[in-house]
Amino acid sequence: MAAPRRHWIPPAGLLTGFAAHGISWIVLLVLAVRKPFAVGLPALAWVHLVALGWLTMIALSVLVYVIPTFTDVAWKGELLARRALVVYACGVAALVAAFWWQALPALPWAATLVLTGLGCYLVPAARILAAGYARPRVEAAIARALSATLASLLVTAGLGFILAWALAGRLPSSVIVFGPQIHAAFGTIGWLTVLIMGVSTQTVRPITGGRSRFGWAHAAAGGAEFVGLIAMAAVSHSAKRRSLGPELSRSPPERFSTLATSSTCYVGRPSRIGRRRRSSGAAPSGFWSGSLLR
Repeated sequence: MAAPRRHWIPPAGLLTGFAAHGISWIVLLVLAVRKPFAVGLPALAWVHLVALGWLTMIALSVLVYVIPTFTDVAWKGELLARRALVVYACGVAALVAAFWWQALPALPWAATLVLTGLGCYLVPAARILAAGYARPRVEAAIARALSATLASLLVTAGLGFILAWALAGRLPSSVIVFGPQIHAAFGTIGWLTVLIMGVSTQTVRPITGGRSRFGWAHAAAGGAEFVGLIAMAAVSHSAKRRSLGPELSRSPPERFSTLATSSTCYVGRPSRIGRRRRSSGAAPSGFWSGSLLR
């Protein structure tokens, strides 16, 4: 009897992400017609449905194939990682439902389920990435970049876990003062933005047939993103502790200069690749243009 086929990318994970994407539009419509509109727990349900249920679910599913392929290291514990996606999906569904119906006592347990699933996924992934550090230069660089990106995801989930327990009244309410902004920054910048930058950089070259002479620009962009992220988190925490909320908006150039540098380095590299691209069809040109609009 033939062994069951194992897809490179878990189809159930992709389908779950696509379903979350579709549901997110329905939820957004319901929120939009509510009178009066308020940014409360139901709005957080939509945010986490998009960030966790759609984007992160699809990203983790695709990384099942990307991590071993880009690092040239075979999976160790692939079955655990694939099954962890089921636990993660159940946790996200419970978390979104708890936010939507404002069931605060259920939030910590839903967050615990999300963190458990994510942890079970990251353990075998970390083993691959650690082995990738000993690979040739390109594979080792990719392993380091993926490690930093997944570490940001873990930090985001850990902060979300703490915030969920604080919202349920199990931890000091002071956590809610400075935690959400840092939680959101790590999730949107350290995880999703840097991941998109890395994947688009690795794929734009084979799709367009062009190359860049400045390979260091991608590493500089990612490094600047993380430096800016840590600086934002430190400033936010310090300002909130001293009740200096308005201070955060008084000097944006100093606060976000590293993020601006990162964007410049990132946009510059696809631009040079685009000028050297050999494939001029609609699909390569569209992908190249999309990478610039990141």
